[in-house]
Amino acid sequence: VSRAFGDRMSKEIGVVAEPELAVHALSPEDRCVVIASDGVWDQVTNEEAVRIVMASFEHNDPTTAAIALCKEARRRWERGLKTTGEETGNIDDITTVVGFLLPPDNPASEVPAPPAVAAE
Repeated sequence: VSRAFGDRMSKEIGVVAEPELAVHALSPEDRCVVIASDGVWDQVTNEEAVRIVMASFEHNDPTTAAIALCKEARRRWERGLKTTGEETGNIDDITTVVGFLLPPDNPASEVPAPPAVAAE
């Protein structure tokens, strides 16, 4: 997660520009890469994100996967605002990049669609 690269004003109110980073060595079982903003991860667990994204894997459609993940995060933000009784409130930025990976035994004729970006 990275916020406000170069945004000095936000730094004054506590927004940090240093990204949260994780390293994962790919294994033959890995089928997708999901990069998302904190507006997604504040609402959706890793396991839920994989379930949502993998629903589009067989159709080789990372665009649909990215949109579905963004829509689910937004739905949960909106539900949370209703639950607290707030009529207006902030929904954090919701951005997702999804890329599908080839299995090691995949024939060369089957190429995954390019990564897709979605935002709400």
